Amino acid sequence: MLVVIRGAGDIATGIALRLFRSGIKIVMTDLPQPTSIRRTVCFSEAIRHGSATVEGVEAVLAKDAAEAK
Repeated sequence: MLVVIRGAGDIATGIALRLFRSGIKIVMTDLPQPTSIRRTVCFSEAIRHGSATVEGVEAVLAKDAAEAK
């Protein structure tokens, strides 16, 4: 199963972590310049830095859908 989550802020990141730990594949989308405030707990930081780690889980930026696979 694949779940697409619109947004990568703190709430979306929490949902993604829970689903990922349940064995579900996740794709997240966000704005080119995310407006996240609590950036240390957001996967949206991967947009700025190429990757982001939250609670030991790493998110990696994919430039397009083909790269996300």
